[in-house]
Amino acid sequence: MSRGFVSAVGHQATADLLTSLLQVPVQFNRIAVKAAPGDVLVHFVLRERIPEGKVLTLEELQSLPFDFAISEIEEVSENG
Repeated sequence: MSRGFVSAVGHQATADLLTSLLQVPVQFNRIAVKAAPGDVLVHFVLRERIPEGKVLTLEELQSLPFDFAISEIEEVSENG
């Protein structure tokens, strides 16, 4: 990630937490993402569902269990 990436983190507290965890600046950037073949995506996933409309503070986020997942978009041939 130190070579550069596009952030699609939609909440400031999440961007702050990821900056701390990953040791690279992660910007708040509420955008839709359309991945293309060859793109690698890093997913931050809370293990708990939060109430609808609730915006968590940094302190609240830090107390919740979470996972990271990495996926890479592959080219799919027309033949399957």
